[in-house]
Amino acid sequence: TVNRQDPRNNNSMLDGANNNDDVIGQRAGTQARTAIESVQEFQVITNQLDAEFGRTTGAVINAVTKQGTNTFRGSAFGFFQDASLTQRDFFAERNDLEKPDTAQQQFGGTIGGPIVRDRAHFFFSHERVRIDEGITVNVPARPEFNTTTTEETRVWNTVLRGDHQITNNHTWGV
Repeated sequence: TVNRQDPRNNNSMLDGANNNDDVIGQRAGTQARTAIESVQEFQVITNQLDAEFGRTTGAVINAVTKQGTNTFRGSAFGFFQDASLTQRDFFAERNDLEKPDTAQQQFGGTIGGPIVRDRAHFFFSHERVRIDEGITVNVPARPEFNTTTTEETRVWNTVLRGDHQITNNHTWGV
């Protein structure tokens, strides 16, 4: 919530372009799920919005993606959590149910560099998210239906960006 406005009054952008979920609305967040490692900066504007941001009375949140340079650069990352780092939730403990097999993995990397020195550059980012979330079903009136299970979420986030500098003052990107 920004400026005492409902979250649907915020405007999510990616590299200056509209990135709102037009089916569900801005309340649902961005439409393109950008890999975290591909974001160079976040810009948040909350007051005195220019006319270019006419669709919002809340905040403008712009994620700016990284771009290639004249030097090849890259990164790799990984975050891992398995069931040994979690415990049964309250209802699984209370109903003496088995602990679900939970896990969370997020890993990937980036690479960027020149296509033509000082003129054209590329940037590529790839991210994998795997979440096995433990779910406890608790039906007090029908305890025979109490159980634990795992809900799987699998996501691929990929960003490919190309930039071309036509002159010192003019560039375009895809």
